[in-house]
Amino acid sequence: MQPNNNETDRRNADVARTLILLNNYEWVKKEAADIGVTIIPIKGIDLLQTLYSEKFDRFVRDIDVLCLNRSECVKLAERLCKNGYRLEFPYSLHTQILETKKKVSLLSGRPTKVNVDLHTSLVTKKFFSQTVGTFNQDALSRCVDGHLERTDNWLFLAQHAAFHLFSDVKWIRDLHLLYRDFTPGEQDLLRQKARHYGFNRVTMLTLHLLRHLGEEQKIPPPPTYMSSSDKRFLSFAMRFINRPAKGLSFRVSVVYWEFLFISRRTERFRSWLRLLFPSIGMLGCIYRTDKTCYASFFYLLNFPVVLLSSVVFGFLY
Repeated sequence: MQPNNNETDRRNADVARTLILLNNYEWVKKEAADIGVTIIPIKGIDLLQTLYSEKFDRFVRDIDVLCLNRSECVKLAERLCKNGYRLEFPYSLHTQILETKKKVSLLSGRPTKVNVDLHTSLVTKKFFSQTVGTFNQDALSRCVDGHLERTDNWLFLAQHAAFHLFSDVKWIRDLHLLYRDFTPGEQDLLRQKARHYGFNRVTMLTLHLLRHLGEEQKIPPPPTYMSSSDKRFLSFAMRFINRPAKGLSFRVSVVYWEFLFISRRTERFRSWLRLLFPSIGMLGCIYRTDKTCYASFFYLLNFPVVLLSSVVFGFLY
């Protein structure tokens, strides 16, 4: 059956946008090289060059790149701002804000330019990252030809999709296609890394979801032995993902969602303390300001709610 004209036009438009995006990436890469900054493509722009390099059949909204450290991120952001880009948030380059958020978003404002996100870390969740800090450094050391090693990339994409509740179908497709091409050795390596870096529950939930969507023949079954805590987590997580994304209880639960992926109680308690007593940088990220007095004032007003919801959530799970 031949595609109709509308489908052909849409396909051509998607390919044209992809070519513009790839061209923009090469320009950003050149700008970075000119000032001695090394960048690594991640997420959509990386997948366009690897997983979808033949058909370009993957929508990508913006360009995500990983910088090696905060100073290089700031240097590149300032360079791009001199060439037509602007900061999405004026306080993004504030030291304490960047140390916590680990990302600078730049807006292009031009139809032929694409927005750019500069990252300083792969795992960026405010609390969960405490348990997987070494993953970021180790993944960088294992890069192949300027791209993340395949199992590292899968773990990174899986945690990103999991923490965003698998809300975009293209993320699930990415993970399925990547895993489908893994050799048995890579599957074993993936499980080893998941245990080593604290991605056990991320991996467990992602593979369970892929199997749930009809990939039983390609995804291995869960381990014969699972702790009662992991079984409870998997059951709760699947119910939560499938519930309507609305209502006060849902919005409050989303704040604590990433805590579920921390299997060690000591690490979970440490992360809970970081939530109750956030750093100045974290306050700035939460309230989107670099004015410490404003952020602290609003947090003090919200502290009773934060404390009560923490206790309730801890009781329910």
